[in-house]
Amino acid sequence: MICPYCQEPAEFISSKDFYGTDYRTNLYVCRPCDARVGTHGRGRTPLGTMANAELRELRKLCHARFDVRWKYGKVSRSKAYQQLADMMGLTRETAHIGMFDKEQCKKLLSLLPKETKNMSNLAAMAQKLLAEGFDPKTSPVDDYEALPEGGYDVVLSEVQWRVNDKGTEWLQLDLEILNEGYENRKHFGMIFFTEKMMERALKQTMKCASALDIELDPSVFGSPETDLVNAFKEALGTQCEMDIKHSKSKNGIFVNFSLSQPEPF
Repeated sequence: MICPYCQEPAEFISSKDFYGTDYRTNLYVCRPCDARVGTHGRGRTPLGTMANAELRELRKLCHARFDVRWKYGKVSRSKAYQQLADMMGLTRETAHIGMFDKEQCKKLLSLLPKETKNMSNLAAMAQKLLAEGFDPKTSPVDDYEALPEGGYDVVLSEVQWRVNDKGTEWLQLDLEILNEGYENRKHFGMIFFTEKMMERALKQTMKCASALDIELDPSVFGSPETDLVNAFKEALGTQCEMDIKHSKSKNGIFVNFSLSQPEPF
């Protein structure tokens, strides 16, 4: 197999040699491009096309958002993939996410939220919040603000849009803690975009962006898995202050976080 990024032959390797664990599969790998694709079992037939880190992440998002259609009984798996083919203008044989390129993944992600009630109008909702007077610099996320459990100096080290197998979606900010005694520790700040918490999630996202000197246009919420993430990635390496507070729920202790700009000396 030829790597589509550098046009050099890919390395054929077992999952045990590549991952250190035997998943009973093989892979085609291009290490310089960080591109790879798995195979059907221990054979040589690839599951799709080779993908670099960016494309692998997009395919994961596509699967997470698409697979809920058939995994939770909305339609059969066969019908779901026929719908996928129809949406993408492909034949049934070529309608496989593992064969999609970057633009096809972005197209599918732009189509699926329109059919997902709690993700269909983020851009409009964000615009409405700002029009109603929400100030990312000064307005609270909730109607009240409790005292935090503690304050920390942090640096934004990574940003991801995550989706679990039930279709729950969230923005994750990886925040490296700088305080003495917390070396090599990170806090994973998660903002969940669920139907009941949508407005709060938008406010919290805009406040976090403001703390990191990011000016968010409401339009980035139209494609949060790409445009919103890219906006936050412009601030990688930016330092700010993080406040942590704890709240009790039926499932245990929930950790809440908020970000603010460092106080001037």
